[in-house]
Amino acid sequence: MSHEKKELDELDKVNAALSSSEQFIQQYQKPILLGLLAIVIIVSAIIGVRHFYVLPRENKAQAEMYKGVFYFEKDSFQLALQGNGADFIGFKAIADEYSSTKAGNLAAAYSGLSLYNLGKYDEAITYLKNFDADEEFISPAIIGTIGDCYVNMDKYEEAVRIVNNYIRGLKECYENACDIVGDKSKTPAVRAKHARNAEEFYTLYNEVNCILQDIISLDESKEES
Repeated sequence: MSHEKKELDELDKVNAALSSSEQFIQQYQKPILLGLLAIVIIVSAIIGVRHFYVLPRENKAQAEMYKGVFYFEKDSFQLALQGNGADFIGFKAIADEYSSTKAGNLAAAYSGLSLYNLGKYDEAITYLKNFDADEEFISPAIIGTIGDCYVNMDKYEEAVRIVNNYIRGLKECYENACDIVGDKSKTPAVRAKHARNAEEFYTLYNEVNCILQDIISLDESKEES
């Protein structure tokens, strides 16, 4: 078979493939266009929801939070929690009404801290546990306050359990980070990042361990008295 013959055969195959593709498109043109339209509508809807619903709610919740933090820092915990009846709805309302936002999530933590300072320990625990930390670096202040709530209700075993669980989690995260730091197959940037993480985990571990020791000391003092 000559070179020209081979080229003609290849050209015929290409033309046949194109013809088949054209027939497929012609046959299924409407479903394809409808499918593409559906994708465009879905993507547009997602963008629209984020732009016209999610972001405005986040901004509104953040604006409310500024007022609440002002009351909280002035030790006006009742006003911070319940609002002033005028231009501030309170941390609890923000946490409940804007729970899907970052500000609403933070309001749950502030609600729990305010309730703790008001001596409402059971309710404080509920809000503090609702605080969703998407990182392992959850503030020791939150864990410590949950522990203090249980201590104030004479539930020392529960306080120790909560803090111990967090300590075990920190230890595991620290060890995992150290393993990556020692892995020569990882890039220098990755190893450096996990070295910083390991340092942070170690610091948190020591801070929370101090909280645990304080709780244990309180429990022992109570048993001796």
